[in-house]
Amino acid sequence: MKISSIEKIIKLEKSKILKMNQKIFNLQNQRESCKDLIEKLDKDFDYEKQFSNSNFFHESYFIKNRNLKKNFLEKFTEITLQIKILEKEIKKNHIKLKKYKNYLSYQKDKINKYCKNQKVKKIKKIINSIISRENFSTINE
Repeated sequence: MKISSIEKIIKLEKSKILKMNQKIFNLQNQRESCKDLIEKLDKDFDYEKQFSNSNFFHESYFIKNRNLKKNFLEKFTEITLQIKILEKEIKKNHIKLKKYKNYLSYQKDKINKYCKNQKVKKIKKIINSIISRENFSTINE
């Protein structure tokens, strides 16, 4: 695999991770909103319960409040589950990213060693040619 291809894959994996992190951030904000609304419903219900004398009002308000709270709790749970799934996906992508980075560094090291060996071979060739010329010239004299 070409180094440029590996670098593109690494870039793609990084962007995926960033997008998922952004999604998690947005979901966490939604979850906090749900939590705040649930707390507000509880406070409102307690307030109404304290200052109202009508049992009918309490019962209807209680049912309405309970249903709203149930909906928000379901949403809260759903969001929490989505966050956990995204976090697992991010971990997988981090592992993939690490593998690609390791592979990239391995390939670069391999290329550097090859280039270094080629330079050494060229230098040896040049030295040998110089030595052979010197030897040839001393033999002729």
